[in-house]
Amino acid sequence: MLHHLRFFAERNPAAHRVHQESFCGVCQGQGRFSGAMSSLAINYLQAYFNLIACGLEGVPAQKKACLTEPWSRVGVRRASPRAESFLAAVNLLLLGSWLRLQKERGDRRASVGLFMLRSGLRKSEEEVRGAGLEPERFQGLPLADPLSDGLPEVFAEVMVRLAELCGRPEQAEQMAGMGRALARGLVLWHVSVPPSPDNPDWFPELRQQLAQDPEGLRQRLESQLAELRTHLEALPLGDSQEAALAVVDSMKEGERVQQPLRGDPFEAYKRRWVQSGDPCELPGGIIRR
Repeated sequence: MLHHLRFFAERNPAAHRVHQESFCGVCQGQGRFSGAMSSLAINYLQAYFNLIACGLEGVPAQKKACLTEPWSRVGVRRASPRAESFLAAVNLLLLGSWLRLQKERGDRRASVGLFMLRSGLRKSEEEVRGAGLEPERFQGLPLADPLSDGLPEVFAEVMVRLAELCGRPEQAEQMAGMGRALARGLVLWHVSVPPSPDNPDWFPELRQQLAQDPEGLRQRLESQLAELRTHLEALPLGDSQEAALAVVDSMKEGERVQQPLRGDPFEAYKRRWVQSGDPCELPGGIIRR
């Protein structure tokens, strides 16, 4: 969901740069964990988790760490190998859960995606199991009630494990609260933004239900974002903190990137997939960064 945000690129270039460095970090980290092709599966939510991890560990940006143009001039922030592998595994398991749902609904493209990611998914299951999480916790998320505790509790467990892997177990409680608030805020933010080709309607029934009281929806969203901000401000994130808070501010103001149409065949294929309402599209930000 986060790939629709503007991240204060113009108003807060310093925060945008830190987030960009984190995004480039997960590209390298995902490739190291499960192969270069799986780097296409990265997204801004994974980059946000990496931003938190790098902040907890005090990781500085590595200059000229990418050999790919035009990103060779961008710094890269990568968490420690254990934290990086854990986040890469979580990302693939979240993606795999959506692909399995789409496969059950008859989408042949999801079957192809699962086949291509099969080795990475097996490795991801082993990785999260080694960190004390059950991979089965991710599989039921696509069918869970968006307003239930399903997603928030999974995010909370992921954040607690991340705190431990980053060597900051004393921050487990704040990290758990941050994970819950982020999960609830993401769902409410998604249904508060009108559906479009760039914003597939993942929860149409929930959107219809909450649309009956737009002011109430706005208040619930602001309440969750305020809780998220409180947890983030309490965490020792260093220069990652400003970037993490900028994302919260952007969600509060409802900013979205207006992505222009492109004429190449890959973009046309991707747009048809997004317009069909499939939640497994590649993050649009990756293609244009």
